[in-house]
Amino acid sequence: YRLLPENLVYQGAFAFRTGDEWTYGGHALAYYPDGDPSGPDDGYPGSLYTATHAWHDLVGEITIPQPVISRDFNALPKATILQSPADITGGWKDNCTFTQDCIYRDLDGLAYLPNVHKMAWNLRDWYNVTAYDQDSLGWSDLDMTNPQGVWHIGPRNNAEFHNARTCNYLFKAPEDFARQYLNGKWLIAGNHREGGALGGSQGPTLF
Repeated sequence: YRLLPENLVYQGAFAFRTGDEWTYGGHALAYYPDGDPSGPDDGYPGSLYTATHAWHDLVGEITIPQPVISRDFNALPKATILQSPADITGGWKDNCTFTQDCIYRDLDGLAYLPNVHKMAWNLRDWYNVTAYDQDSLGWSDLDMTNPQGVWHIGPRNNAEFHNARTCNYLFKAPEDFARQYLNGKWLIAGNHREGGALGGSQGPTLF
């Protein structure tokens, strides 16, 4: 699977809603194919679950307007809010229990799990100078309630599966690829940190 420039077609853009709670967001996105069922039949079905302002680690759900190719930002269609920003982790983002002084600084990574109709999420401490191998993965119902977790990805106390390598992005592998190469497993997690120190990796990891 190689993605080449000729495989990409620019469709245009749309804008987030205005307001401080949405500013400086979008660092985690998940496509939900059954979202916005009453939306227009414009060829862009579904919705996006998105991390909102990076300081608050909340998640909201927005529509996907038909994108427009324009250099004028004001000409871009605005997404509609389906679910206002909320703590999808149910408090876990502020309650690291691995050890007394561990913390989570970011909610990073969102992925829709169609087999269980859940939204998975990852928590991480970007700096993690203590190199704690804390848990990161959880999931919630699609209304962003009933969080469960937080789980460790892979065996603990194993450098290959250190939290610093697994605690960021989440995405779904193509099903045919998963069947052929991954024994049917399709949820992929990983992380990348330029320095590579404190349990991390200098290149992107995929688990």
